[in-house]
Amino acid sequence: MQRSNALRTHDLRLLERLLARRTINPLTGCWEWQGRRDRWGYGRITVAHRRYSVHRLSAALFLGFDLTSPLHILHRCHNPPCFCPNHLRPGTHQENMRDQPARRRSPGCGGTSLSLGPTDSTSNRACHRTAAGSTSSGRASASNST
Repeated sequence: MQRSNALRTHDLRLLERLLARRTINPLTGCWEWQGRRDRWGYGRITVAHRRYSVHRLSAALFLGFDLTSPLHILHRCHNPPCFCPNHLRPGTHQENMRDQPARRRSPGCGGTSLSLGPTDSTSNRACHRTAAGSTSSGRASASNST
């Protein structure tokens, strides 16, 4: 599988960076990203002057996923900040859209807190921040970039 040279030369440091910014949720097993997140709650990180989604990097490092692939990385846990490789799988855009009703998340929710569907728990985070800039769990979102 093809991967960018920048990632190949930084794999160990990248792995250390990812693992240093995770909290493992004891109820779900999710590796929740504690660094910068986008407006949908997905972890973001810069590597070699390029921004990546943390869950895609995790899939590349642990599952051998090709970052140039047009496939999406889908969450089995429906928890956007999660980057646990056991919770991730490649899938098409259509599969991702078909899965939306199950997790009760959809575009245009207006930044309100939404349920994460069948895997709901008080420790899971909603997909969007509230207007105040915090997650539905009441914890402030990390704003520092890595």
